[in-house]
Amino acid sequence: MLTFIRETVAGAHAEGAVVGISGGIDSAVVVKLCADALGADKVHAIFMPVDSTPKEDYRQTESMCQAWGVRYDVIDIQSVSEEFGKMLSKPGDDPLQKGNMMSRCRMIVLFDAARRERSLVFGTTNRSELLMGYMTKFGDGAEDASPICRLYKTQVWEIARLIGVPEEIISKVPTAGLWEGQTDEAEMGVTYLALDKALNVMEQGASDAEMASAAGITETKAAEIRSQVSRMMHKHSPAYAPDDC
Repeated sequence: MLTFIRETVAGAHAEGAVVGISGGIDSAVVVKLCADALGADKVHAIFMPVDSTPKEDYRQTESMCQAWGVRYDVIDIQSVSEEFGKMLSKPGDDPLQKGNMMSRCRMIVLFDAARRERSLVFGTTNRSELLMGYMTKFGDGAEDASPICRLYKTQVWEIARLIGVPEEIISKVPTAGLWEGQTDEAEMGVTYLALDKALNVMEQGASDAEMASAAGITETKAAEIRSQVSRMMHKHSPAYAPDDC
């Protein structure tokens, strides 16, 4: 992964990496990998809270970046996301609609910084999220490079311990932070441990029954996971285009 990061930046004739840091394990791992690969002075971590962001996330993100020598900035996106909400929100919108809007606001910040600094935006989506479509299209799914997209969530936890991510980050309940009280596992209806086992064997050609057996879930849940993966492929595929383009 370190070689990938170095070669990607060099190949783009860029000067560094910009990463959105959230207080979660995925972004912490990506920031640390970029710092190890490029040097801390080449990495800019940007924390983009809203009013519902837990106060501990402020402390933890700043503490990590200070310890690693990485440039750290806080850009509050509450007001800009509210303005978009005033223009675009409709009666009956669910929390996900607002959450997606906030995620896309964050990408505006990251790509603006990257252009100013002649850097690349390094994404923080892991393989579990990628396959399940558990990210916002052109939000946190927007990136110049995706260093952990081959790692399942459970593998990200393992890597985090190896590279020195603080235990308080590793042990946090995974959340996209899109609204207060939201958690990944509750929203997906399955633990990452079970999900990763199911996805791993599915990618090797397993049937629903084999997925269920490997992950300790029902065949119905295995079928739901397979269906979700199929339906969400558009989120990480090139834009649809005629064959002659």
